[in-house]
Amino acid sequence: MSMKFTEALQFVKEIKIEGDLLEIGSDHGDGSTYIFATLAKNLDRKLFSVDVDPNIIEHNREEFSRLPFSLPVEFFNQTGEDFLDAYKDLKFSIVLLDNFDWDWNPSNTDPSIVAQQLRYREQFNLEMNNHQSQLTHLKQALRLSQMLTADAMIVCDDTYWANEYGTYTGKCGAVIPYLEILGFRVVLNKDHGVVLIRKNNQ
Repeated sequence: MSMKFTEALQFVKEIKIEGDLLEIGSDHGDGSTYIFATLAKNLDRKLFSVDVDPNIIEHNREEFSRLPFSLPVEFFNQTGEDFLDAYKDLKFSIVLLDNFDWDWNPSNTDPSIVAQQLRYREQFNLEMNNHQSQLTHLKQALRLSQMLTADAMIVCDDTYWANEYGTYTGKCGAVIPYLEILGFRVVLNKDHGVVLIRKNNQ
């Protein structure tokens, strides 16, 4: 249910890139880390890829080590909040928020998601539900507010406009109004993904 991340790249040319790239929620099979690491290389920047699950981090490290060329990506096995607290001096121009999976049918949760929820509770002491997903992403956005360059792009996966309620929902349903307060505007809302950009704090 994720967006096509390559569609977000069309908006990069609209902003001045003065910072690095950040991905909170490393590639779980959607190709996001490779796409954004390649973008980082093309921009002469670096991608910081963060995930709480050590299995995901180790898998991605191994996959990237097998590439016949190098990409400027560094992996961190932390929660997004812990990473942002530890590296407050970093500056980011492009951020992908895609951690803490969204349950698309909470009244009848898929057994694979139930198993993941149990593992995350036991292994990481994290309650994986939709309310906590929105809360987690908002906590990250609050921390990021002082770490974003004047021009910036935020990509929110598993987030969409709920027409029946007239508001955004999904992982970043609580984040989007906050980003709009910071001067961001929605430039893409498609395939359960939302892209916002800010230019010169205007």
